[in-house]
Amino acid sequence: LLTRVGFDLHDGPIQDVAALAGDIHMLRRRIEEHFEPVPDEILFGFLEDLQARIGAIDRGLRDVVHSLASPAVARSPLDEVLMREVESFRMQSDITVDLSLKGRFDSLTDSQRIALVRIVQESLSNARDHSGARSVAISIEAKEHKTLLEIIDDGRGFDVASTLVRAARRGRFGLLGMSERVRLLGGRFDVQSSPGGPTVISVLLPVWK
Repeated sequence: LLTRVGFDLHDGPIQDVAALAGDIHMLRRRIEEHFEPVPDEILFGFLEDLQARIGAIDRGLRDVVHSLASPAVARSPLDEVLMREVESFRMQSDITVDLSLKGRFDSLTDSQRIALVRIVQESLSNARDHSGARSVAISIEAKEHKTLLEIIDDGRGFDVASTLVRAARRGRFGLLGMSERVRLLGGRFDVQSSPGGPTVISVLLPVWK
């Protein structure tokens, strides 16, 4: 339980805090670059974005608290949750996101549903903050005995082995957190990438009966 809460904090509110810090840095830089007062429309636009970020952090923290009993993510259909996540991401980023959902996801357990959503959230955050990607393709397919998730971004890519080693040394979750989530659910996780990209994340979760 504590492991899952740690992952939820990292993949949710902590990512939002990092994005908030980036927005504040960008606002400060724009103010410093203007020799004249910043136009009201620009300033108000940034303030609205910051307010939205703070709202997301508040919701994320509340979800983690509530998840100790009944996860908010698990109470909603998977397709609705993912479409909301993608739409929110599109509003905050210039990256194109294609979402494909096939099959029925009724057989997923609450833990599996949460894992899939958190992995998508983390992957989108990585694409925005680290990869320089212009597009991300997300596909989830429910089959008779398994559910498959694949996320592909066209970013700059990275060396997987060295990145995992650095992450472990720094105590960062990221890819390690994704892998551990899937392992705890009896599934398989794989990431394929190299400098120059693309990056492909694959997840297989078995159907529990």
